[in-house]
Amino acid sequence: MKFYLVRHGESKGNIRKEFSGIKNVDLTDKGLEQAEIMAEKFDDIDINKIFASPLIRAQKTAKAIAKRQNHEIITIDKLHERNFGLIEGMNWDEIEKKYPEEAIKLINDREDYTFPEGESVEDVAMRGKDFYNLHQKDLDGSVIVAHACFILCFLFGIEVLDKYELLNTKINNCDVICLEDGKLTYI
Repeated sequence: MKFYLVRHGESKGNIRKEFSGIKNVDLTDKGLEQAEIMAEKFDDIDINKIFASPLIRAQKTAKAIAKRQNHEIITIDKLHERNFGLIEGMNWDEIEKKYPEEAIKLINDREDYTFPEGESVEDVAMRGKDFYNLHQKDLDGSVIVAHACFILCFLFGIEVLDKYELLNTKINNCDVICLEDGKLTYI
């Protein structure tokens, strides 16, 4: 099986360096341009389906692929970004000021940290694994447009990444990752 994972283009939350999570922030002009450039990578690839997070930054990124491929976008709630709970929409300085104890816990306990009123890595990994199990028969040749943290947790949940790799793998805006037979390559 071979499918593609795409992180959305640059968002206004990325510019503000905030934990946007489930906050619905739009793409910047640069993000829209990134999405158009990224979509060209699929011009010579026969795509089966396009799945996307319901959040606007992922939807607009998916639309760039969909219009070139003449495909509909299948919106799946389980693909939304990690819920950062109380710190949604805050940048690191704001978190340290308003929730200093949580900032320390987050630094010391990264892989096992659960955001107050939010999700843990395990929560997101299980959500991603549920999506994988429900849609596995349709994934071959498909594109999943989502979010950096979700993609990493998804790959952890389906046992492609371990916790060390999960914490030390970077996914930039509009990166395209191909997952084929358990191996990751960036295209």
